[in-house]
Amino acid sequence: MQEYFVIRGTPTKASNPESVGYDVYDLYDLGECEFDQQKSTRTHWGVKEELISLIADAQEKNLVCYVDSVLNHRDRTEEFGVLGVDQKDRRKGISGLYDIEGWTGFDFPGRHDQYSEMHFNFNHFTRVDYDQGYI
Repeated sequence: MQEYFVIRGTPTKASNPESVGYDVYDLYDLGECEFDQQKSTRTHWGVKEELISLIADAQEKNLVCYVDSVLNHRDRTEEFGVLGVDQKDRRKGISGLYDIEGWTGFDFPGRHDQYSEMHFNFNHFTRVDYDQGYI
């Protein structure tokens, strides 16, 4: 029987060094960037070499490693228009266009466009399920 080892959280740079990574800051920074992002070069899990060593040790013990990651969490909110849809058939609209505040902005400011010049915004997502501005 195969055993599994789960890294709870994302081994990438999160919003702060103590976060396990569900609040993704930089998907490409495994703690190896030569510049500080979010007040640290390391991630919650350490630096890239420590992550690689952890995975190698687990594999030597026949443990399967996988990352539990939430890729749709971003680092800032922005306001944009949405349409409500039927929960059983998302092709059916149930409202007109209205504005919400969603966690879709992602600029990687500490990276200074190293690795990628991509800056995410609401146009890069097909759906959201949370309105930060809703009270």
